[in-house]
Amino acid sequence: MGGLILAVGDSRVCIQQSSLYDLFPKQVHNSIINDYGKTQFVNKGINGNTSAQMVNNIAWWSNFTPDLIICTIGPNDAVDNGSGPAVSIGDYTANLGTILNTFYKMNPNAAIVFCSAWHANLNKPGQLRSNATTYIAALEDFCAANGLTCAVLQNAWGESEWSLYTYDEIHPNAAGSALINNIVYPIVKNVAANWLDTLVPV
Repeated sequence: MGGLILAVGDSRVCIQQSSLYDLFPKQVHNSIINDYGKTQFVNKGINGNTSAQMVNNIAWWSNFTPDLIICTIGPNDAVDNGSGPAVSIGDYTANLGTILNTFYKMNPNAAIVFCSAWHANLNKPGQLRSNATTYIAALEDFCAANGLTCAVLQNAWGESEWSLYTYDEIHPNAAGSALINNIVYPIVKNVAANWLDTLVPV
C-alpha cells in the first residue's frame, strides 16, 4: 500500500489509553484514506513517555521508513512531583533535536508534524504540570527554528469540557480526538502534499 504513517511519542498516541480508532492519529489516517487513498499505519506510542525515554528507545521505534510522522512528546517532561520537572527544558530541547535527526535518518523526505499538549487538566493532582506552557513554547520554538509546523492543540477545546475526555480526565475520547484531527489534518495535507498525491484512491 502507498506508504506509511508513524505515530510516535507519549500516551496521546498510545493505544493503552483508548480504542485505536479513537486516537487522533488514527483519525488522521482514516481521513487520508477517505480523501487520498490507502496507506499503512503504525503506532509506537508509550504511556508516560518523556523525551529522554523516547531517545533511549530509539531502536524500538525507528526501524521504519515512514512518509508521515506524527509525534507527541513533552507533557511528561514537565511533570513536577516536588523535585523539579522530569526532564529539564534544556534537555527537552536537546532531545527534540535527537528525535528530529532520527526522523530524517529514517526518511529524509518524511513529512513531520509535532503536536503540542492540549489542556488535559494539566494541574490534575499527582500530575502537576504547572510549567507545561514553558514546554509547549519550547516545542513551538523548536519547530519554527527547524522549518516545521507545530500543531498547536491546547485550544482544541476548553479545559472544562469534560465530555471530550476519557474517564481519566486527561486523554481525549473519540469526540475530543475528532476536534484534534480538525487541527492536525489540515497541517498534514499541507506538509505531506507531495506524498499524498501519490496515493491511489480506494
